[in-house]
Amino acid sequence: MARVYEGENRLKKIVEDYKQQIKKEIIAGILIFVFWVISFSIAGNNDFNTASLILFIPAMIAFAAFVAYLTFFRFEGASYVSGLEGEQKALEILSSNLDNDHIILNSIDVEWDGQNIQIDNIIIGPTGVYIIEVKNHNSALSGRYDDRHFVQHKEGIYQNYDVPVKNFCKQASWQVYNASRYLKNNGISTYINAAIFFTNIGADPLNIVTDKIPVFRYRDRQKLIEYIRFGKQRLGKQTRERICGVLMDANGIIQQ
Repeated sequence: MARVYEGENRLKKIVEDYKQQIKKEIIAGILIFVFWVISFSIAGNNDFNTASLILFIPAMIAFAAFVAYLTFFRFEGASYVSGLEGEQKALEILSSNLDNDHIILNSIDVEWDGQNIQIDNIIIGPTGVYIIEVKNHNSALSGRYDDRHFVQHKEGIYQNYDVPVKNFCKQASWQVYNASRYLKNNGISTYINAAIFFTNIGADPLNIVTDKIPVFRYRDRQKLIEYIRFGKQRLGKQTRERICGVLMDANGIIQQ
């Protein structure tokens, strides 16, 4: 089983904050609803006179606004929760299928040229360094490496529709560039591989055309493991330890 060291996962913090916010919103919703019921009762008993309208109309507006906000907030929060679940699933697959010669640095920050990016997984092993970018989209995607955006094909209640999403291959390439420059600045020159891993079976079929960044579906997870285990590069133990040390020190991780 691979050794795993985790950095501070920004997505996990967002999800934790989201859950706390939901609790507060539920309490606020209950209070608004109670106020709305009381106002409705007063208005009904007073035949909608001016005094009752002063209570009733603001209560209705506040309750409607709350419902609209909570609906939007839950939709946004659900995407974060889904992303975190995908990252956790990928980490379990990678760690349980790679041996002890591999180290997985999860949620690692790399800062270069004034920019700070967080990488889902950096795997350091005998066959090289690998950046694995994880996605948990639940519908089919298509695109080419040179496209500005990929397209997510969603199924609606009445009709299907397309949504532009980030070009994940270019995202991974940018992570490789920054990580490579960061390591080189710390005296380590090494080639870094990259791959995209879709953990949701709903993302199948994929139609992403690229000869630069391999893309793996959930059903291809064993091929992802083989891609890492049987890479052509050879990385000595001392170099692997230096790479781990530089990245872990930058993220305040203590190696055990």
